[in-house]
Amino acid sequence: MEELLIEHWLNKFTPKFNHIDTNASFDLGFGQGSMFETFGEEMQYVRDFQKENPNKVWTIVEAEGELYLMAGLHFVNRIGYILSNEDWTEEELPNDYLFD
Repeated sequence: MEELLIEHWLNKFTPKFNHIDTNASFDLGFGQGSMFETFGEEMQYVRDFQKENPNKVWTIVEAEGELYLMAGLHFVNRIGYILSNEDWTEEELPNDYLFD
């Protein structure tokens, strides 16, 4: 599995802002948080969004003390979710994006 820095992700994708919590984490340099939580109203929004946009959902995962952004909706070691404006493709699946 290839690791790329989050800057590579930002060259291909733009995150949706969390409109439910204007103080959300992970602003990714845009001045507004993009992470959606793993529970409650935010999780329900992510699930509803995924039904129509399955290739625009990403999961922030912690592994071995590092944070990664992985394509798709994952549950193990999840920190939260990022939704992108662009679809990921099969080519992005082998890549995990490392937050530096």
